[in-house]
Amino acid sequence: MESSDHLCSDVIFEILTRTSFETLSRCKLVCKSWNRVTYDSSFMNLFCRRTSTISGFFIQSMASNKYSSNFVSSHESSLPGLNVSLDFLPHNVKIEACSKQGILCCLSRRDRHFRYYVCKPSTRQLQSLPNPKMRYNTEKVAMVVLRSNPLRYKIFRLSSPRHLSTTKYYNYGCEIFDSDTWSWKQLQDILLPYGVIFTTNPTIFVCGTIHWLASNNNVLAFNEEQETYTTFPLPKPLCDDKLYTYKQLMEYQGRLALCCNTPEWSLELWVMEDYTDHVWKKRQVLSVESLKRVEPYSSPTLAAFCNADTALMMSFKKVIFYKMQEGNFKVIRMTDLNDPCEVFAFQSDLKPTDLRCGG
Repeated sequence: MESSDHLCSDVIFEILTRTSFETLSRCKLVCKSWNRVTYDSSFMNLFCRRTSTISGFFIQSMASNKYSSNFVSSHESSLPGLNVSLDFLPHNVKIEACSKQGILCCLSRRDRHFRYYVCKPSTRQLQSLPNPKMRYNTEKVAMVVLRSNPLRYKIFRLSSPRHLSTTKYYNYGCEIFDSDTWSWKQLQDILLPYGVIFTTNPTIFVCGTIHWLASNNNVLAFNEEQETYTTFPLPKPLCDDKLYTYKQLMEYQGRLALCCNTPEWSLELWVMEDYTDHVWKKRQVLSVESLKRVEPYSSPTLAAFCNADTALMMSFKKVIFYKMQEGNFKVIRMTDLNDPCEVFAFQSDLKPTDLRCGG
């Protein structure tokens, strides 16, 4: 029976590494074992090579009030001759959000003039969008692709809070762009307790819900289909212990996860096991002692997971791919990388798409 299960697992592995990029996302939802296969450390490398898929991260930083972005491949099977960059975009473009299908939402700024765009870097396609109401500054942006063929996507924008003297809340403006209607619509304000702001944590989209971390150790969860929101707390031990100064939301094997640094040069990984009741579980504690050879004075920060065993970590002008179980790592030096920086996980095929879609 054991050998039969092993054979079945090997067959599934082979099939999934040969499926299309679009189909793979649906296959992850079939069952836990299929989902687990796709996060195996060797899976994505083989999948990218067999399907001509790009997988990696855009690292964005700012210097002299100008944004720059560099792409770092997370797999050795990078397609030869393919340069993934944003050099085809207008002047001084900031990545605002990235979808799981290789579509970026960007904002271009020249003097006091702003313009929103969507683009597909792998095919160097660009499409301008109508601007939302720009009276208030942008706080958070998320992008979700709802359908690939024909393409349909939504962009969610939260704008800076407007405190009303008659309430005890911060009122964050909420707008949604739908590519089917090619227009923005205003929703009711999102209310958070007075003084609560969003952290610099990235946007995490899992289980049909957009997640942002707030300064009061709560997560704002926005359901993209119902267009409603709720909040729930981080694990209680992390809220009570002030030693956990660095906390970051991320995705781990398709689940909402939280990672934090400890004073002992280790990382704690918490995963939401029960989304209905918002139950967190500490999955593992990872030592990063071996990274002292790279950064002897400060612990690098965990930015994202490439798969179940490989983490992307950020240090001063360095990007580190860290094998968590083995303690091995690969360092990529980036001399033009400045702090602070943002990391956007990126996967894409090479097929052109109609970014204008419903518009």
